[in-house]
Amino acid sequence: MQRPLVVFSLLFANGLALGLTFPPWLHDAGDPAKGALLISCVLTLAMIVYGSDRHLTAAPSFAPRVKAPALRWLLYSLIVITAAFYAAQAAQITSSITTDQDERITVRGTITEAQYSPERRTYRLRLENGEIIGLRQFGPFGSRSEAGATTEAALTGAGATTKAIALTEADATTEAGSVYVNQIVRATGKIQRPSPPRNPGDFDYQAYLWRQGIAVELLLDRQGGLELLSPEEEAFVRSRTGILTSIIDQIQATAARQRLNLEAFVDAATAPEEGAIIKGILFGGQAGLSPADRDAFRLTGVAHAFAVSGANIAVITASVLWILQGHPRFRLPLRPSLALTAVIITFYSWMAGFPPSVQRALAMALMALLARGLSRRTDPPTLIAAAALPLLLWEPLMIADPGFQLSFIATWGIIYLLPALTPRPSRTSQESISSQPSIGSGPSITLSMLAAYQEGAVTVPTEAVGEAKGKSAGPEQDVARDATHNEAGAAAEDGASGSPWTQKLRQGLITAACLTVAAQIAVAPLSIYHFNLFSLAGFVANLAAGTIIGLVTNIGMAASVLQFISTDLAALLLQPVALLVSIMRTALQFLAELPGAALTIASPHPLWIVLFYGLLLLWREFRLDHLSPKHSAWILQFAPPGALLLMALIAFTWWWPQPLRVVFLDVGQGDSIVIHPPTGDPILIDAPGPARSWGNQSNSGPATPRDPGATTVLPYLNRTGTTRLSAVINTHADQDHIGGLLAIIKAIPVERLILSPSPEPNEAYLSLLELAQQRGITVVEAPAPESDLAPLAAQKHDPPLHLHVLYPTVDSRPENINDSSIVTALTYGSLRLLLTGDVDKNGQEQLLKHFSDSNQEQPLLAHIVKVPHHGSSRTFHSNLPPATQPRLAIISVGKNTFGHPAKTVIDAWANTGATVLRTDHHGAVTIESDGTIMNWRTMLRNPMIMSPQ
Repeated sequence: MQRPLVVFSLLFANGLALGLTFPPWLHDAGDPAKGALLISCVLTLAMIVYGSDRHLTAAPSFAPRVKAPALRWLLYSLIVITAAFYAAQAAQITSSITTDQDERITVRGTITEAQYSPERRTYRLRLENGEIIGLRQFGPFGSRSEAGATTEAALTGAGATTKAIALTEADATTEAGSVYVNQIVRATGKIQRPSPPRNPGDFDYQAYLWRQGIAVELLLDRQGGLELLSPEEEAFVRSRTGILTSIIDQIQATAARQRLNLEAFVDAATAPEEGAIIKGILFGGQAGLSPADRDAFRLTGVAHAFAVSGANIAVITASVLWILQGHPRFRLPLRPSLALTAVIITFYSWMAGFPPSVQRALAMALMALLARGLSRRTDPPTLIAAAALPLLLWEPLMIADPGFQLSFIATWGIIYLLPALTPRPSRTSQESISSQPSIGSGPSITLSMLAAYQEGAVTVPTEAVGEAKGKSAGPEQDVARDATHNEAGAAAEDGASGSPWTQKLRQGLITAACLTVAAQIAVAPLSIYHFNLFSLAGFVANLAAGTIIGLVTNIGMAASVLQFISTDLAALLLQPVALLVSIMRTALQFLAELPGAALTIASPHPLWIVLFYGLLLLWREFRLDHLSPKHSAWILQFAPPGALLLMALIAFTWWWPQPLRVVFLDVGQGDSIVIHPPTGDPILIDAPGPARSWGNQSNSGPATPRDPGATTVLPYLNRTGTTRLSAVINTHADQDHIGGLLAIIKAIPVERLILSPSPEPNEAYLSLLELAQQRGITVVEAPAPESDLAPLAAQKHDPPLHLHVLYPTVDSRPENINDSSIVTALTYGSLRLLLTGDVDKNGQEQLLKHFSDSNQEQPLLAHIVKVPHHGSSRTFHSNLPPATQPRLAIISVGKNTFGHPAKTVIDAWANTGATVLRTDHHGAVTIESDGTIMNWRTMLRNPMIMSPQ
């Protein structure tokens, strides 16, 4: 086996994935994606096992027919099983803190990480027993630009450096942050135990903390949550800290102080918009970006610029080596140069906070430098495996981190796909190449080579490490040689078509374009799966922005060093960078506003992702003639029918009848229901906005309340690939039903807006009405009783879907906003749902009276009822439960001070034989039905299946 470390790492990673997928204590065992993920892991394992014996051997790919010995199969199984058990055990994160949720406690420990923004501060605190907990403190705080005012005032004087450094070591009153890394503090606040996802597609904040080894957080008060210890107490705590831990803490503190110092300097020397982007590129994060800039970077696929990764490490590595080794006469010895470079990039990684992408990039860079110093050959796939394996051994939950996945898959894409994407040389040009020196010939490594190497595009050249000139390992042993050979062939074919500079420019542009395309292709499926966005403008945007990002990294780090010598020169150095960033901002905003710049796509089924990568592997091997003649002929023969079969499968999946799906989202104290018809676009009923009574909340929470419409409902719609809503229905104009609809309508096209006029003046209602008119949305105010609000296509479906208005009736006269609620009945085959909004007791009385006088037999019977007004006892009508006799009673409720839901209300619905579900206890509730059989599941409980009959 040629690459045993690669095989072991792949098997180990898939074993971890299996271990995190299967155990029931991690996720709801009834999750419908569980089986798909399990099958995907098995298929991936099968591909690895097949490839480990055929593709990763010294013989040509897929050629040998010798089966693996039984011992090897046993070894493979043991690796996978061991990794699965290891991941399952590591996933059981526990805490030594046993205090109940929201109880106040005081703890003592060392700050190991600190992040500042005007809205909040986030810390990581290492307790004396070694446990790491999270600390959150909400603002508003002074902005970083305000904190940098001292630096700005001193830019023209010699004392600027001293004042900037003093800023980062200030006491708790400093605007830049209350405490800093390596300070020992006493923290007081409320215990917060993170909840698992409560809605389909929610960001899994619990898993995010678990991957960092954090089981609990402390929600600090805005004032007085953190207290510095006295010198005597701090000395006592430090005396109990190990020597190695103390050294690491001191390095982290130095890196954090230098980062704060540089960020304050950038704030003072540049405009706020450009400064925020420069800081984000240098150290990661989007805290200072304006909403317009965030959207522009996201829609153009350049948001990765704010996640420090291999590109940053590559640019710094190449630049430092070029300075130390670039001049043929004035250069440091090789090994001291490599050692100094390693120290610099490690310190920079500490400044960036060591996210997964930096861990991967740093590990690869250090191993490459080590190989260079030892005059050894390097193999990019083995380097990737060697970088991933220690990280997964240290923290197995990292396999589920999107940043970890995208970082490694992008590097793999560049290494693996670049040879197949670059132009291939003709036979004549191949002969001319053979007489040319290798790209690595010469005494030093160039900047462009190291930058490409860090992303995996080329390997350390043979001649540069002292091996025999011209020695080649073949396409399977060194995939980078294919890329180098193809690029050189393309340049040789150009021949005398231009000057050497023209040829180099063209070759550089081709290589840069191929690098971008390779990375984009590799990350596209996972990016869509995690973020539901595919940027069509990303290919152009990344190609242009990549150069600017490299310049920002280089010049920004140079300015950080130069400011200690001359603040004037350092500030002057930042000006062209700010100009380039401003140009990039303008260009990206222009691209983002183009029609079709980005597509919202539903998260693909895991099996489609496996199929995509399988076909990608096959295409690459076929493109580079790595397949045996027999297999190549087999592919050529079966490719056309295979393509037709795949198209038929896609069409079958697309046109296969879909069930009705109704999702009662967990939006806290409010309502939001999404109806996915079998055909046509979804219908949204209500979305709550920011709470109006936020001023009465505890002083430990955010200064401004969150908008569930923007933070919960909109991400769910994006997750399901919703690009258009057939109707948005606002049952009534209360803030917990209407406030979030503004964010929805701004983001997603809407065909119809159906409103219930408010009996009293309402600002939210008028704002929504004005926005709808601006966007040309058809507005229906006070829909007629018995009118059908379902899309026309759904009404014609078999069975038909209807959404009839039951209330307000013709003779009803709403007395308040709640009584104006639109009550609807959804019918699909034999299934019936009653959606009641917040209809008051008076409205329920009118509803019961109206339908009891009608000729219909038991008109209010329903299999599922959305309980009115969050289960309030004040508006509860005792005759409604027996009149509806539901199988499910769903209460949409969150944390509140109104006593919702009342126990008497819960008991009344339960006494009718209904199963009562609460979104605050069960999370989102999903109903699916084909019109005959109904099944339901909750995010935090197992599913139940029943017949509506």
